[in-house]
Amino acid sequence: MKSNRFFLLLIIIAILFSCRKEIDIKAIYEESIDEAIKGNYINSLLILQRINISQRDYWYYLYYGFYTSKLPGRNFDKVLEYYQKAFELKPESQEYNIIYLLGSTYYELQDYKNAIKYLEKAAKMYDEVQIFNPLGYPFAELSASYYNIGDYDKSLIAVDKNLEMDSSHAWSYMQKGLILSHVNKDIISLRKYYDEAMLLSNNNYLFAIDYTKRLLEMEKDKRAYDESIKWIEKGENNGWAYANLGYFELLNGEWDAAYTSLDEAFQKYGHKPGHDQLIALYRSFYLFYTGDFAQAYLLYLYYKYQTYKFSSPKLKYPEDYIDELENNILFQRLFKKHGNPYE
Repeated sequence: MKSNRFFLLLIIIAILFSCRKEIDIKAIYEESIDEAIKGNYINSLLILQRINISQRDYWYYLYYGFYTSKLPGRNFDKVLEYYQKAFELKPESQEYNIIYLLGSTYYELQDYKNAIKYLEKAAKMYDEVQIFNPLGYPFAELSASYYNIGDYDKSLIAVDKNLEMDSSHAWSYMQKGLILSHVNKDIISLRKYYDEAMLLSNNNYLFAIDYTKRLLEMEKDKRAYDESIKWIEKGENNGWAYANLGYFELLNGEWDAAYTSLDEAFQKYGHKPGHDQLIALYRSFYLFYTGDFAQAYLLYLYYKYQTYKFSSPKLKYPEDYIDELENNILFQRLFKKHGNPYE
């Protein structure tokens, strides 16, 4: 009889201990979320690590991936690993969220084929049922993914859907203008939706960068020049505009003038997000054409990492640099005019 009571007591203790562990895990998740809300993502990760390996469930890998995506130098390869593990453990109610996050992560990795695969599935799920408390909407990244592979018709469908969801989403108007500039081969729609984006965003200079870059790709140099000068005259947030002047001078073979414009851009805004990518890219072009391939390569690496959060393959020779930039319209304009300076 005593042995039966003792055995029963052990079972009760085991059940209580098991329940306590579940409560502890929930508390750990809540504690990690509190730190994340404050922006303390490293602390959030350290808190999660208190959970035993055997108890790491869907939520553990979801949170771990999300917090990792917010760290400086965002390592999306690792983020993808955590989300893939979460996908294996997902409860049915969370299927949309993890599929969306997988698509979003593939987009960040520039793996547009897989991004489209998951984001299309998320878009279909979102359209078919009312998603409760979604972690995000797939349509903006789906549009950008199609845009980056040159499928402008599908990109347009997705961006219009995003505007249905949020008619005040400034980025979507800029994206629509960029898409239509490819579809219609003119600048009317580009200008129309650029103006709309600027109005909604209180003149966000990042849209001016996208607008003038597209004008340069279309060889509408006068319009790009006039817009750049307008921003230079404003006297703020115009490092990219000085960089554009440097690009015009590169096109004309005015190497000294290009150095002056690009150096001024770098001194003012060389380390400011948004400006720094364009400045680094044009300075890389300048150094390539003035014979300093090693520094051109280093600046290109900086541009690639700041823009896409990962580096390009190692470029040993000038020919490698040319091959790497074969799809960069702005470099190809220079190459068509000036050729390979290392031959």
